[in-house]
Amino acid sequence: MSSYKTDVAPNILVKEYYSLLKPIQEKVQKNLKENQTLTELRDWLLPMLMNGQMRVMANVGDVRMAAEPESKYKSR
Repeated sequence: MSSYKTDVAPNILVKEYYSLLKPIQEKVQKNLKENQTLTELRDWLLPMLMNGQMRVMANVGDVRMAAEPESKYKSR
């Protein structure tokens, strides 16, 4: 193995590469964490929505949505 020659990039080029790559890698890690959180939320909410334990109500003109137990709406 010691007889093989390999090219090594200059240190300044390696540092520049990693300085460009660092923000991208941080964004990837942030997105992975957010995806995990959203997956856990979906896995918790979806069964309740599917079997009617929860309803999602949206007001026209209002961006916010609220999920509340369906029993509140049955009495109306």
